[in-house]
Amino acid sequence: MDGYAPMAAYLGQEGDCLELELRAGRQHCRNGPPDFLQRVLARARRVTTAPVLLRLDSGNDAIENIAVVEAYNAQASLLALIHDRIKWNPRPGV
Repeated sequence: MDGYAPMAAYLGQEGDCLELELRAGRQHCRNGPPDFLQRVLARARRVTTAPVLLRLDSGNDAIENIAVVEAYNAQASLLALIHDRIKWNPRPGV
């Protein structure tokens, strides 16, 4: 496909763009999010100490993405935990 398959991360209340990655339109949404999430979670904590709710759409319901959040939370203090909501995308036959 022509165009881009962007990945963007914003802080909701503030509206700050933490990262914007313009990827080729042919790139699948599951290619690259774990590295993207690691960068974004670190940046979010540099910008705010407020609770953060991470929302991902159903294209990013991979266990690799959940593992990034869990690994981050394992090293974070209770005040810096990232809470996640990832929409489950049931795939027939998988």
